[in-house]
Amino acid sequence: MFSSRRRCIVAALILFTAIVGCFIFSSPPSEAFTISCTGLEPTYSNTFGFWITNTTRRSFQLKQFDVQILQDARWETLSEPQILITADSSFARQSKSGFYWGPAPVFVPGDYRKILVTPPTNTTWRVEQVYSSESKGLRAWTTKVRFAIALRNFALLRVPLWSADRTNFSDVITDTPLKP
Repeated sequence: MFSSRRRCIVAALILFTAIVGCFIFSSPPSEAFTISCTGLEPTYSNTFGFWITNTTRRSFQLKQFDVQILQDARWETLSEPQILITADSSFARQSKSGFYWGPAPVFVPGDYRKILVTPPTNTTWRVEQVYSSESKGLRAWTTKVRFAIALRNFALLRVPLWSADRTNFSDVITDTPLKP
């Protein structure tokens, strides 16, 4: 029916299409989250709200959410205690370098949450979020297989593999009109 040369050409085209498809579908997203400031929250005294939305096709883990102030032309993370409240009323645990959940909340594609922070007064400020994206594709699968073989634990093949940490910032807020 088909000559061996045609079969080789068809097989090469199928292989090429599969490889190109893997690269296209495993490429990292350009923007993981959107951060939208809602301004002063009427429900809580002196708090600003921020909507965090996953606008990509991958899941993300929110690892850290900090308030930063502009001081001497550099952004400094606030060391004073802040209370972060999510829309589902869960509270973040606090450490010196920021606020962490345990385990870190995962945002599936299209997921959104509101986070409230107490803003600093009389200064320019912004919020910073540190996150990791879920790795997918051939590279992630081979990494999982290497870990599973090295640790002799094949249950690791079912666990998501998270990429290196990335950082995203909100718009700069110059005035904070707090309630009296």
